[in-house]
Formats: sequence, structure tokens, C-alpha cells
Amino acid sequence: MFVRITIDGVRKEISANGTVSILDWDASGQKVKGKSEQAREINDHITIVKNKLLKCYDKLELRGEFINTDTLKNEYVGKRVERKKILEIFTFKLERIAEEVGIKKTAQSTYNKYEGTFDHLTKFLKLTYEVDDVSFK
Repeated sequence: MFVRITIDGVRKEISANGTVSILDWDASGQKVKGKSEQAREINDHITIVKNKLLKCYDKLELRGEFINTDTLKNEYVGKRVERKKILEIFTFKLERIAEEVGIKKTAQSTYNKYEGTFDHLTKFLKLTYEVDDVSFK
């Protein structure tokens, strides 16, 4: 069995660890036909998989991460890909520029412009998206 997820028209299949005869499969209901113990177990497993995928989607959304079929699949299978965030990278760049100002390699005015841009970007993210930072894909 495979679960197919589709986000923004992009499909991804994930193994659901099971097999079902095509004769026993109800395509419109997306479940196994019948009321046997085996059918109930498989249908319960399908429900669990669906619920886990929904929880994974919610987790990604709560963390403010970009959600696509790859990120959802990775969350589902437990493969966390640590993504850099834009303000985190910008802060790193500001620190490098500050060091360069200290050794007279970069002008203070250049640092001030970067710092102003950082402040504007921070405010933009808060006002527009109501988030503190966003991850790069």
C-alpha cells in the first residue's frame, strides 16, 4: 500500500507498509472492502497513517516551515532537514560585516545600511506574515 499526498499539484507517494488485493480495495472509499478482522485492521492502519500525516502537516505549519510534498514526507518518516532561516543568516552576515568594520576593511556606513535592512526585514516578516523568521527551502 502507498499513500499519495498532493500539495499544489505536486504528488509524492509514501509506503504505508501493507498489501491489499486489488479485488478487496474500494477506490472511491479509499479503504478495504468488507468487515473481516483483516479489513478492519488495514482500515484502522490507513486511518492512523492519515492522522499522522495531518499531525505532521500541523507541526510544519506551527514551526513556520515551508510545506511541500518533500517536507511533509520527511516529517512523516522522521527525517528532519534543518533549514536555515533568513534572519539567522542575515545575523551571521551582520557579524561578519562588523568584524570587517573593526579591521577597516568595510566602512561603518555599509554596516549601518545592512543593519537598517535587517530591521526593515524583521518588521516586514512580523507585520506581513506574523512570524519571527522564515526558513529557506
